[in-house]
Amino acid sequence: MLFLFIHHILARASRLDAPHGQPCVAFTSKSLGKRTVLTTYVWRGGHIIAKLEGPFQVRQYVAPWKAIALAQGSKVFSWVPGRAPHQMLDLAPYLSGMGRGDYSIFSISPTGKEIAFLDRDQLKLVSLQSNKARTLVDTKAISRMSRTSSPGITLLKGLCWNRAGTVIAVSLPSKPMTEMSDQESRPICYTVTLKRSVRRVGNGSPIAWTSDEVLLCADYATTAARLDDVEPVTYNLQTGIARRLERVGCQVGWDGTRIILGRNRELILWKPGFRRLSASFQVPEYLDPRNKQPLGTLVGIPPTSTIDRHFSKDGAQMVVH
Repeated sequence: MLFLFIHHILARASRLDAPHGQPCVAFTSKSLGKRTVLTTYVWRGGHIIAKLEGPFQVRQYVAPWKAIALAQGSKVFSWVPGRAPHQMLDLAPYLSGMGRGDYSIFSISPTGKEIAFLDRDQLKLVSLQSNKARTLVDTKAISRMSRTSSPGITLLKGLCWNRAGTVIAVSLPSKPMTEMSDQESRPICYTVTLKRSVRRVGNGSPIAWTSDEVLLCADYATTAARLDDVEPVTYNLQTGIARRLERVGCQVGWDGTRIILGRNRELILWKPGFRRLSASFQVPEYLDPRNKQPLGTLVGIPPTSTIDRHFSKDGAQMVVH
């Protein structure tokens, strides 16, 4: 019995030290040198294992696709590292004039069969099977809940489904465009059910649902609304309790079990209760403050995913023009 117990402890420790226990994230950086270059990286266990140069921004990991969702303008792509991105849908026909040409804010459903996206004045759904779209709610009606008279703008934008695929969280500006500048906008998070029931959650832009009741958001730590002044906050929709990490960075992510805070050249991980798991991981490619700025989102890839089986240990690199 003692031998079995010791064997169990050693095996458990081995699993914790194995590569699949280390964070795996995808992020897009924009170089600010003489030539503008967008690069999407997949980082895991201390090094870059894949990267893609091209006009894409990373959006989310889609488990049913076993791939990463990318945005290029209004187009939605599926990317398996080591392969060329595959276009899934162009949202342009479904967008109003103001939305055309923008990097679309969208979220793939848990089944991988629907896309929720935010048009200028509407939250819409489109089927990847039939290409038919429907309007879920008019965002002007949501804005009236926060006493805003017209759509505004916010630097923090987010959209995500809950695990059951029945509720969508979305962020909208806290003030109308006529009352603020880009730097003064602050997002407010709402939830919208497929039955069109709307609920205000609190300040922040939705990142992911950490459970059926808890929503992880990114919010500005101060009213300055700087991109390097973002902190994680969780909202328990059942109890109404909000918890802030009180540590700031540039981006917030979620890998299915852990909260990820991205700061200049480092990633820090916490459990949902904001108990620190380990020391920060140094990632030189992540937001070098001298020549890069963040784009898209910080995407955590679940430890159980098989996405890294598609490329060699030396990594995969691809340039798409």
